[in-house]
Amino acid sequence: MFNNKHVIIALIVAPILSLIAYFGVDQMVSEKPHKAVAGNTYPLVAKSNCRYTSGICTMQNGDFELAIRLDKNTLYVTSPYSLSTVQSFLLHNLNEQQANKKIFQQVDDNGQEWALVLTEPPSESSQLRLVTIAAESIYYGETNMAFIDYKTVFEHDFAR
Repeated sequence: MFNNKHVIIALIVAPILSLIAYFGVDQMVSEKPHKAVAGNTYPLVAKSNCRYTSGICTMQNGDFELAIRLDKNTLYVTSPYSLSTVQSFLLHNLNEQQANKKIFQQVDDNGQEWALVLTEPPSESSQLRLVTIAAESIYYGETNMAFIDYKTVFEHDFAR
C-alpha cells in the first residue's frame, strides 16, 4: 500500500487541504468584530464560572465584561468600563412571572463598581436578569445564582 506513490502523495496533501478548507470557511462565514453602536442592544453571555460555586460570575460580550459577586446580602457588579446605570430583576423561583426592578447604587466615582443590597438572600436556583448601559449602548444578560457560594473540595479557601 505504501509502495504506491499516489497513496503517499494523498496522505501528505489531504491534511494540508483540510486545514486550508477549515480556515478558509472560517474566514468567509465568521462574524467580524465591530464597535458597539450607541443605542443598540447587545446580549451578555454568562461564562462557565456562573454555573458553579465559584463565588463570582463573569458575563461578557466581546471586550465588554461584567463581574458579579455576592457578599453578605449585597450584590456587586464590577466593570472595567464606566457604566451609566445597572438594573436587575431577581426571580427567586422559576414560576414567578413578575419580578421587581432593582436599581444598583454607584459605589465609586468612575461608575465601574455598583452595589445592590438585597432584602432576602437569593438561593442557588434563583435567576438573575441584568441590564446595564455603557457608552449609550445597552447590555443585557441572564444567569442563575449557582455561583453565590464559594466552595472547594479542599479544606483551605484559596480565593481569599
